[in-house]
Amino acid sequence: MIVAGQSNAGSNGVDATYGLTAVPAGWAVRWNGSQVANWLDTVGPNPYMLERAIAAGQTTGELVVRTYGSTKITNWRATYEGPMWADVYTRGIQATCDHFVWWQGESDAILEADALAYEAKLADWVDTIHAHLPNATVYVVEIPSTAHGYDDTIRAAEAAVCAARSWCVLIDTAGVALRADNVHATVDDGGGYDDVAGRWAAAWIP
Repeated sequence: MIVAGQSNAGSNGVDATYGLTAVPAGWAVRWNGSQVANWLDTVGPNPYMLERAIAAGQTTGELVVRTYGSTKITNWRATYEGPMWADVYTRGIQATCDHFVWWQGESDAILEADALAYEAKLADWVDTIHAHLPNATVYVVEIPSTAHGYDDTIRAAEAAVCAARSWCVLIDTAGVALRADNVHATVDDGGGYDDVAGRWAAAWIP
């Protein structure tokens, strides 16, 4: 399983200045290129996603996380795509990866030009993911509706891209609890990240 995107997808999830909990037994987690044994249990959806995966019977597996905040899709790909694929192929998980979760777009919602160009860029990106990971379902998490000025344009692009591909699933974020910045989901158990993880689990394609 791979989770990638901006800070909502889990940046700073292994910051040792906060309380850490152990990664669940049976799972290996690589966070931005490094193997980790512990992580924050309240930052991003990843711990909650593993809870859902384990509850569904996936008691062993590998999670690769590539998340960087305040990054437009073009900049994310230019800087972080190469290292991510290198990690995937080095570890030989390209054929066995069954989930790729993409949560990004907040930075592209700030300027109208970026928002209008987003659909074509996202389409190219998910097609690239599918080419590398042919057995994976790609999940696109909608950015929050109150993120930035052109969030509705980004959300429409996300919906259109997923609707055109049978292997791409949109994760609706309507009603997800947000923090005061109206960009990031709340971090408590039962909060926004936990909610998104539940919606992702409910959307699995057999």
